[in-house]
Amino acid sequence: LDISAIDVGGYGGTSFAAIEYYRAKKMNDWLYERLGKTFWDWGIPTPLSLIEVADVVKDKVEIIATGGIRNGLDVAKAIALGADCAGIAYVILKQAVRGLDSAMREMRAIIEELRSAMFLVGAQDVDDLKSAEVELWI
Repeated sequence: LDISAIDVGGYGGTSFAAIEYYRAKKMNDWLYERLGKTFWDWGIPTPLSLIEVADVVKDKVEIIATGGIRNGLDVAKAIALGADCAGIAYVILKQAVRGLDSAMREMRAIIEELRSAMFLVGAQDVDDLKSAEVELWI
C-alpha cells in the first residue's frame, strides 16, 4: 500500500460508543444503549497511541494526531511526541455554532498557545519542537 499519512485518533476525541449510545436511546434499543454506555470511555489515550505509532512509522509516513486535542499546548505535546501535525475539531466546532468570528477567534487562540509553548521550550520552528525534551514539560 502507498500510504502517505496515518491519523492517530486515540481516546479523548469522538467516542463512537457514545454516538451509538445516543442512537440506541433514541430508538429504545436497551441492549445497544447499554453497550454504548459500557464502552463510552474505551480506548488508548492519544499520547500513548502516538508514541507507539511513531516508534514504528516515524520518517516513513506523516503522522496526524487527533483525539482530545483541545488547545495549542496539546498540539505542541503531540508534535513533541512524534506527530507531524494535529487535528482539532471539538473546540472549533463548539465556537462555529456561534458564528465564523467565534471559530476564527478560537483558531487564533490555538495558534498563540502553540507559539507560546514553542517559546517556552526554545523551539524556533516545528522541527525544533519535534526534538524538544518532552519529559521536562509534559
